[in-house]
Amino acid sequence: MKRILTLICAMAFLWAFAAPVDAAYYFFQVRDEQGRAVTSGFKCQIYTVASRTQDALFTDTNYGTAKTNPVNPDANGVCTFATSASTVDVLVYAESGNARGAVARVVALTDKDHTIILDTQKSEKQLRFYFDADVSRGAAVDTGIDLPKGAVVTDVWVEVATGFALSSVSVGLLSTEASGDTDGFCVSQGVEQTWGLAPGLPDPAFFRCEASRTTKTAAEGLGGAEGFHYSSNTRGVLLASFARGQQSVPPAYSVLRASGGFYQEYQHFVRPGAATSIVYMTNDRQTTSRGAAGWVTIFYRALREK
Repeated sequence: MKRILTLICAMAFLWAFAAPVDAAYYFFQVRDEQGRAVTSGFKCQIYTVASRTQDALFTDTNYGTAKTNPVNPDANGVCTFATSASTVDVLVYAESGNARGAVARVVALTDKDHTIILDTQKSEKQLRFYFDADVSRGAAVDTGIDLPKGAVVTDVWVEVATGFALSSVSVGLLSTEASGDTDGFCVSQGVEQTWGLAPGLPDPAFFRCEASRTTKTAAEGLGGAEGFHYSSNTRGVLLASFARGQQSVPPAYSVLRASGGFYQEYQHFVRPGAATSIVYMTNDRQTTSRGAAGWVTIFYRALREK
């Protein structure tokens, strides 16, 4: 009997270490600021803690079936997944419905945390979507995400997940809709860098769609009075006006003359009846593996939701 009891204890001990760890299974419900469940229109993106790397997810703690990241919620607004990490960072972002444009970020979520609050009433909002050169292949792609009428678009940022030489992405509104412009927000923003691949640069994989400036030497311009000139621009016509700076040597002079160019940012108001469908387009310079992919975030203020 003593031997049997010893054997049972030993087997229980081994089973405890070999069995899947329940702590690796996460489930949490997304609710609004009034405690009501948000049941659709959002995604849950899971990251390794304190990094920009998406965590590897599974359907259960057997770790046999991979799960797509970002995670889609169930009918009750619950996101579930399994991972070997004891804590994860979570980004919840809404693309449609009453919560459209709302974003929640949670650092070091554990399996004991079962609620995330998504503040749907803030006027500052974001729309986030994934771009993929293998999908676009040089053609415009309708993301299926719409800006609400009454939105005021203020900014656009690109986050590169997979960089590829000479690759770029443009962002705008569907051209077949009224006043639509495929690259109205962002024009051929380069996406060659990937997070962490350029030591010494602050954010090598984050790009704001904007104009670039080139510093002038003392011999340029009117005695070097201008400190720079605008040399290029990736901000679309719906968000900025741009004229490239010029450098020339007039025939009657031997002194290099230069103009600073012009760059003025403004905001885009989504009027009733105007284009609302967000699109992106990558260039198609690669001949084999296109590869370039990442995330675009459009920032806007909601004057009214419609």
